[in-house]
Amino acid sequence: MFTIESNYTIKSKGILSFDNTNFLYNLYLPIIGYKSTFVYMLLMNEYKSKNRKNSISYLLNKSNLTTSDFLLSRKTLESIGLLNTYEKNDDYIFILSSVLLPNDFFSNTILKGLFVNKVGQKRALEIMESYEVDDDYKDFKDVSATVNESFVVDEKDKTDLNCGELITNNINDIKDNFDEENLLKYVEEKSAIDLTCLTNDEIVAIHKLGSLYGFNEKIMGQILIDSYRDEKPIGSKIDLTYCKNRCKKEVRYFKPKAKKKDIFTISSTTDEASLINYYETNSPRDFLKEKQNGVEPVSSDLDIILFLSENMNLSNGVINVILEYTIKNLNGQINRKYIEKIAATLTRKGVKSALDAYDLLFNSHNKSSEKTEKNDEDDDVIGYDLDKVDI
Repeated sequence: MFTIESNYTIKSKGILSFDNTNFLYNLYLPIIGYKSTFVYMLLMNEYKSKNRKNSISYLLNKSNLTTSDFLLSRKTLESIGLLNTYEKNDDYIFILSSVLLPNDFFSNTILKGLFVNKVGQKRALEIMESYEVDDDYKDFKDVSATVNESFVVDEKDKTDLNCGELITNNINDIKDNFDEENLLKYVEEKSAIDLTCLTNDEIVAIHKLGSLYGFNEKIMGQILIDSYRDEKPIGSKIDLTYCKNRCKKEVRYFKPKAKKKDIFTISSTTDEASLINYYETNSPRDFLKEKQNGVEPVSSDLDIILFLSENMNLSNGVINVILEYTIKNLNGQINRKYIEKIAATLTRKGVKSALDAYDLLFNSHNKSSEKTEKNDEDDDVIGYDLDKVDI
């Protein structure tokens, strides 16, 4: 239970910059109010000052906030995507997300809708023009009633709620042990790179590559350093094409020092929860490596998993389920055309997790295989005799 005696730790998702506080005041303040804005700045200042662990009573005493004000402000920040809170045994972790830049802010339908609803369309257009954001409001739909808990929601519009769009940083949460703070610490120690010149999107891209290939913060930190181009504008200083090619080279030259771990075998008796956790927590590269008895995947297979991650926006867990399904149905082969067809089907069906992918590919296919009818107009692969798909 949350009390003033509860302890907390402040962490960050990406880079927090005081240089973006004008965006916080100009764009977020009208939506979240002065108290929530103050709490965000308070937590960010504590994080920057390296005073990241303390009790709630410390924050309340320092800020003169009431417990109720802090809780309501915290909930508002969570709803708007600036804060995530995790709890365990009365200990809390506050994870701060960076303020979005104007282009990203106004590209978010919900944030834009909330903003226009607060300041009016005329003022919103003036602010967008001052930030040189090109936008057209003729087809704009006000969706300000889509954020629950912290904002008033019109009951008749509840069926249209899609709060998942709001917290863009959380849509594709990567389930791994990769720590972005350790990545940045390594870069800071090993180079002269000014961390404020790196954007959150670039850090997330490096994180995703590390997660995809199973590389730790030090390896990805060195790749980041080597890819850094100081002459480029902010937002383009990391050469991501170089990073992708470098990751594939690292796989070819990788010589693991640790003892080879036991291969995770899958059978009809494997507990589904353990199976899903296995898919979610392993990188696709490590997954393929296990399937090949410790032999590193070839470059063409690495290209496939990179395509699924970048172009299809699929999580590692979903990618691993697709790979499992493909290997099972093609007698150990990896075929790109076959995989892309499955991935397209899962994307159309809105699959986001390994559990949903597994249920659709394995459970649904097993059930549908008992049926004889097929819809000839449906090109989805699920429910069809996939062994007969043209590959």
